[in-house]
Amino acid sequence: MDTLALEATQVAELADGGFSFDAGTDISVIGTSFLNASSGSAGLIGLLGAANVDVAFDAQGFSEVLGNVDGDAALDVLVNQLQDAGMDRLALDATQVADLADAGFSFDAGTDISVVGTSFLNASSGSAGLIGLLGAADVSVEMDAQGFDNLLADVRGDAALDGLVDQLHAAGMDTLVLDATQAVELAAADFSFELGTDITVVGTSFLHADNATAAQLHTLFDAANVTTSLGLSDIQSNYADLTELGSALYGLKDALDNSGIDQLAMTDDLTNALADALADADAGFISLMQSGTIGLDVLATSDVSDGTAYLNASLQDLQAVGVDQVTADAGVERIEIALRDANETGLQYSLADLPQFNVPQDMVVSLSVDEDDLAALLNSLNGDLSDLADSGITEINYTGDPATDLTELADAILSTASALNINVSAHSPTEVQLLGLGAEPVDPLDPFHKA
Repeated sequence: MDTLALEATQVAELADGGFSFDAGTDISVIGTSFLNASSGSAGLIGLLGAANVDVAFDAQGFSEVLGNVDGDAALDVLVNQLQDAGMDRLALDATQVADLADAGFSFDAGTDISVVGTSFLNASSGSAGLIGLLGAADVSVEMDAQGFDNLLADVRGDAALDGLVDQLHAAGMDTLVLDATQAVELAAADFSFELGTDITVVGTSFLHADNATAAQLHTLFDAANVTTSLGLSDIQSNYADLTELGSALYGLKDALDNSGIDQLAMTDDLTNALADALADADAGFISLMQSGTIGLDVLATSDVSDGTAYLNASLQDLQAVGVDQVTADAGVERIEIALRDANETGLQYSLADLPQFNVPQDMVVSLSVDEDDLAALLNSLNGDLSDLADSGITEINYTGDPATDLTELADAILSTASALNINVSAHSPTEVQLLGLGAEPVDPLDPFHKA
């Protein structure tokens, strides 16, 4: 199972029953009436807050939106309520997009929208209505089966693809999403994307297709900015040990490079698993993970209602795996990351090859350290913390004894003109678990995680 589909009434009943989903669980909800759960927003965020949640309107709910006398203001309130309840993305079909555009609605800046189908381009309000609706939002569009078949059958061939993408961009699309089968069929038909088009390909199975060569895939993707994703679920049932995993990753990175892929997006839990694997690996395997021209990207997703993303992979994990950047998913207001995992020892730190935290300028990126971390960090780096600030970290969160004298830390920050704030705050048991710092049992979904 990739995604758990729930009806709105089921969501309300689970929230009222005090249930909660684990971090990273993919949930799709049809309908918005769960907002009326008797447990309120507290019960809903307790249920959905750590999960990855898509919400789609049912027919009644959508009709109520269109018919609300408060119009666009009512839509904004509804979206805010859904986000407060744990929604990460609002899923719309093409007909709903056209109806909202024709009625003069608009989404607030930063709202994460996914659209299935491209027929909304025929909205009677035209590109003006569509850009009014979608222009400020973060919009991904996936072609439905009919639209994709029409594209393949268009006698204009590659020009038809270019025209479609241009129309979608003009309507407010940020990213075109392809499944692996669509990628293969486009490559086999000798299509190619224009320069700078942002493409996300779901899954990596397109690399193993028989009916499209690496050269054809490269032609399709070479000019575009292409990201494909790799999650823990993609490897958990296939690789039993490091030898198998290392061989598979070597082949994967080589195939991605040959196919014109620019970025491999990895989930936080996979990054943590790979770092655990690297702890017992030989130098060749570590070199393999850190080499190559494919950028490695970790997406930080919100874990709690205040929009904080707690990375299960530590900063040392990210360095070990060779992660190039960390980006923030929709709804993330703050990122917290531990300097090391609970099972990491040695306490010798280097700030070489730090990932870049590519997040909005006003977002807090907090590095958690305890007494031992802080002492070792200052000793190892001779008090020079400027690289932390340069990587996008904005705060050092000291979680140890609050009576500890932090003068040395403050002096280190001042002496290197580092734009770092100091915060003193102990972690709750939940935060300890989310940051991978506890003595939690082995995760059954993580074949490489150590007890």
